[in-house]
Amino acid sequence: MYGKVIISGASGFIGGHLVRHFLAKGWTVIALVRVFPSKPLKDVEYRLYDLLQAPAVDLFREAAYFIHAAYLPNNFDCNVTGAKQLLACSRQASLRRNVFISSFSSSVDSESLYGRQKYAIEQLFCRDTDTIVRPGAVLGDGGLFSKMNAHIAAGKRIPLIQGGRQPMQTIAVDDLCLAIEHILLKDLSGVFSVAEPESLTYKEFFLLLAAMNSLSARFLKVPYRLLDMLLWVSESLGFHLPVGRENLRGLIALRYRETKGDLHRLGIVIKDCKASLEALFSNTK
Repeated sequence: MYGKVIISGASGFIGGHLVRHFLAKGWTVIALVRVFPSKPLKDVEYRLYDLLQAPAVDLFREAAYFIHAAYLPNNFDCNVTGAKQLLACSRQASLRRNVFISSFSSSVDSESLYGRQKYAIEQLFCRDTDTIVRPGAVLGDGGLFSKMNAHIAAGKRIPLIQGGRQPMQTIAVDDLCLAIEHILLKDLSGVFSVAEPESLTYKEFFLLLAAMNSLSARFLKVPYRLLDMLLWVSESLGFHLPVGRENLRGLIALRYRETKGDLHRLGIVIKDCKASLEALFSNTK
């Protein structure tokens, strides 16, 4: 029997996968959720928690590890305050390790609010005793990827900014879960960038994704400022598109990150983009 891990954002895309991963590996799992699920997983202990509220004093009772994956869209102050309160609660309970799921886009001067928010939360964690995980583009059955795939599957055109030359490094959600498990098993602290070591371009990624859907990619070259304005108008009018201005700004800011050293330290080999997509699409057939 492994230790007891508490996971925030357990009803979300990455958080939900973490719950199932650790449960399948024999860990005791405590899932923090905003509402109790209609179909709870057997042997998972669910505890109510909302980032908008201060955590209960006994929220972390009996836990040994904390993985923070909770996130509220477009709410900088709430996400930072919520993380700060959860971390304080964890430290009071003397948990063995705190892990924060950050992002490649994390930066103090990020073009996107999302990236600046991730960076602000990172500053709450101690690199000597805590762990920050910066995943690349996460591939799986949820999150931004599922929206992009639905866009492709519907045969819609793909906006191409700057020729689609931006570097993309991906990681399958199951490989991300494995990386986090190794962090706990090996008691590793610090910052880890986790994604395939070799990048492909934004355009290459969508060509591959279209092929997985047995379709030809249909690109539409659009100037950045024009697309930004169109997205601003659509958001102002309440239209919900697969991507928004935050995603666009994140795309423009994409930079290659060296990951070989961190993957070696974790002791794992992860799938490249093509293998990740093949595994994903084979599971949906």
